[in-house]
Amino acid sequence: MLLKIAWRNVWRNKSRSAVVMMAIAIGITAAIFFAAFMTGMVNQQIDRGIKIESSHFQVCHPDFTMNEDLGMHLQGSDEIIETLKADPTVKSVTSRVISNGMASTANKAMGVRILGIDPDIEKQTTQLYTKLDTGTYFEGKSRTAPILISRKQAEELKVRLKSKIVLNMPDLEGNVSYGLFRVVGIYHSGNGIYDGSTVFVRKQDLQPLVNLPDGQVHEVAAMINDLEQLPIIIDGLEKKFPDSKIRDWGDLLPTMKMYSGFIDQFNFILLTIILIALIFGIINTMLMVIMERTHEIGMLRAVGMSKMRVASMIILETVFLSLVGGVLGCIMSFVIVAWVGDVGIDLSDQMSGVEDLGWSPIIYPEVEFSFYFQITIAVIVTAIIAAYFPAKRAIKLNPATAIREM
Repeated sequence: MLLKIAWRNVWRNKSRSAVVMMAIAIGITAAIFFAAFMTGMVNQQIDRGIKIESSHFQVCHPDFTMNEDLGMHLQGSDEIIETLKADPTVKSVTSRVISNGMASTANKAMGVRILGIDPDIEKQTTQLYTKLDTGTYFEGKSRTAPILISRKQAEELKVRLKSKIVLNMPDLEGNVSYGLFRVVGIYHSGNGIYDGSTVFVRKQDLQPLVNLPDGQVHEVAAMINDLEQLPIIIDGLEKKFPDSKIRDWGDLLPTMKMYSGFIDQFNFILLTIILIALIFGIINTMLMVIMERTHEIGMLRAVGMSKMRVASMIILETVFLSLVGGVLGCIMSFVIVAWVGDVGIDLSDQMSGVEDLGWSPIIYPEVEFSFYFQITIAVIVTAIIAAYFPAKRAIKLNPATAIREM
C-alpha cells in the first residue's frame, strides 16, 4: 500500500516531477558519457600500444633495457621461444634484433631505433601491417634490402616509396656499419613519438650489419589469449628462466598503465560530484513537496499513521523520483555511447599536435555494462541520503498545527 501511495504522490505534480527527472537524467547522461569518453581514450591507447608497440609481454637480457647494448643479447632465446609456443595460453611469439643508429638520405639524417624482424611471424604478433599508409609489408622481392618507415619519418627525410635510405649503426666490435635499404612501405601507427623513432627491417638483413651471430636476438615478444593469465605466465617464466628479464605491457607502457589506474578514480570523482549536485536539487524539491502537503501530512498523522510510515513514504517518493530519472539517464547514455562509440569523435582540428604525444585525435567512447548497475545503485543511495532532511521535517510536524495549514 505504501509503495502505491508513494508512486501516485510522485505524479501528483507531473510538471515538477518531470523537470526533476529530466535534470537527473541529463546529469547521469553527462557523467556516463564523459566517463565513457575518458575510458575509451585511455583503453584505445592501451590497445594500440599493446597490438603495435609492446605486445602483452617481452623477454630480454636483464641489462639490455639499460642502454640497449648490442652485446646484451638474450641467452637461451630458442628455448624460451619453444616454451612459449608450447604454452596453450600463448597466442603468438616473435623475436627481434634491435639496434640504434642513423637513417640518412641526400636531404637529411635522423636518429632511429632499428627493429630487425621476421615479417611473417611478426605479422601474427603485432598489427603494424594494418597501419600502412602506402606500400607493402615486406612483400615481394628486391635486390636492395627493404625497410619500413613511418609517415613522419618520410616527411622528415623527404623520401617516398622506392627511395633509398642509408642506415649506419655500431656493430658488436664498436665499428660503424652501413647498410643500403629501399623503402617498401610507409606506416602510420597513431603514436607520433613511436613513429618518429622506429624503423623496421628484416632480421636477416640487420644481423650481418651488427655482426650478431645467427640465432641470437635481443628480445622475444608474445601475445596471449587471456589477459587475466598474464601474471601466471610471467611468474612461470621467471622461475624457469631466472637469468632473463620479463616485462609486461604495464612495464613497457608505464604512462598508459598509470592512466589506466587513474581513470577509475577519475570516473568515481566525477560521478560523486554529479550526485552531490543532484542531492541538493532533490532535497530542495522534496522540501517544497513537504511544505505544500503540510495539511495532508497532518491529517495522516491525526488518523494514526506512524512517524516511521510517514518517513518511509517520503523516502520512497524520493527514491522513485530519482530512480526514474537515473534509469532514463542510463538509457539515454547507453544509446549515445553506443552510437558515438561506433562512429568516433574526431578532434583533429581541436587537438592538433596531440598525436605527437602518443594520443589518437579520434576517440571512441566505451564503458563497461556493469558501470550502469553501479550508477543505478549510486542513484538509489543518493535518493535515500537526499530524503533524510525532507523526511525529518515531515515527522517533526505537529499534527494539530499541520491540519490548520491550508
